[in-house]
Amino acid sequence: MVEITCRTCGTLFKGRPNRRYCSSLCRRAAEREVKGDREVERFSEFLNSLPPAQKAFFDNLPVVDFNDCLTPEQRENLKKSGWI
Repeated sequence: MVEITCRTCGTLFKGRPNRRYCSSLCRRAAEREVKGDREVERFSEFLNSLPPAQKAFFDNLPVVDFNDCLTPEQRENLKKSGWI
């Protein structure tokens, strides 16, 4: 057992030398971050491949902040689970 720093939250923990995360929550949060980055890239590529008239449709859509739709309790639970 060696002392390791979690790559997601920075917590020191003891474990096997090949471990990267202190918990499954941190591991899943890291996976979601990587997956989210890939999905944003794919969507950007999709938008750039559209004809100008169709691309303008997406440019004119309003931005929605879904945090405004959450109760404080829901927001806190999502933060604890690493979703936001």
